[in-house]
Parts: sequence; C-alpha cells; structure tokens
Amino acid sequence: MRLNGLGQHGTPLSLMPLTDVVFLLLIFFLVAGTLSYPMDKDLSLIETSDLEGREPPDALVIHADGSLTHRQEPTTLEEYASLHPLQDNDK
Repeated sequence: MRLNGLGQHGTPLSLMPLTDVVFLLLIFFLVAGTLSYPMDKDLSLIETSDLEGREPPDALVIHADGSLTHRQEPTTLEEYASLHPLQDNDK
C-alpha cells in the first residue's frame, strides 16, 4: 500500500473528484431543504420539556389506520367532542 500520495504510475493523486462529490452533495441538500413546505405562520408547537412521560388520562388517541380510541375504548370524533366541550381559556 502506498502512503506517499502517489498513484499507480508515480503521478500525484488528485482530490478533484472528491471535491466534486462534496459540492454535489452540498447542492443536493440545499435544494432538498428549500423544497419542503414551510409551516403555517399561525401554528405554534408544543413544549415537551414539562411532560411527565405518560399520556394525559383523557387523551384522544388517533391510530395509524385512522381509528380513534378514548380510554382504550373505540370512539368517534362526535362522541369525544360531546364528552369534552371546548373551553374558553381567555378569562
């Protein structure tokens, strides 16, 4: 194994192909990052630093297949909404 930086026939190795690959990866990630849709300006994300690591007791769980459960029982959105009316927190 040659470690002196020379190729097969004694010519110096070129780093140009490596530079090209790095440049193409940089361009790819710049384009891929700008093609994603931005979030709505009205959307505010929740803070999870204060969670206790368990689900809230009255949580409505939406499964991957779209089914809903409340307290481990199948439910519909209308049934859940009738049990938990919206509260006005602006008081």
